[in-house]
Amino acid sequence: MKLALKNNTRYRTQDLRKLFLECMRREGMQRARVTVNYSKRGRVHGRAWFNTILSEMFLPKSFTKWVEGKGYVREQIKEFTPEQVEEIAQVFRHGLGHNLGLKHEDMVCCWHIDCSWARGFVVRLKEQKPAKRRDLVQERYLKAVRKVKEFECKVKRSKTLLDKWSRKVSYYEKKLVL
Repeated sequence: MKLALKNNTRYRTQDLRKLFLECMRREGMQRARVTVNYSKRGRVHGRAWFNTILSEMFLPKSFTKWVEGKGYVREQIKEFTPEQVEEIAQVFRHGLGHNLGLKHEDMVCCWHIDCSWARGFVVRLKEQKPAKRRDLVQERYLKAVRKVKEFECKVKRSKTLLDKWSRKVSYYEKKLVL
């Protein structure tokens, strides 16, 4: 099986690849090209093209949930729950049905596709690399050294030009006296 996966989210590409490859295996698809983006709707949804290998999945950055006393609260996703991973698999397999040429009349509703096996998969956030701390004193020192060299060159060039024009002045002064 061949899966071209373009992941434009902060979720681990390897986790998504494992899940999507298993979906492809269960649907009998040999090739797929999938792009994963963020959902503007705050839920999992997808788009697939009939009789092609192209699919697009949309995953939320956060979920909204009801909290007693606070109302609806937006909660950032650190790792999808098993139920949410199952939902991702259901939506992806539904899209694979479209890739195989099926229309909605020819297939069951997305939520009736059995993907209980997907609860064993995980979809986590990519690990954040710690940001390097900049040594501002060192950076400023190096900049000052560069500026000193730059202005030393300018001073030397100015001195050379002054000498050149001073020689010309003395040359013409001698010519004018004769």
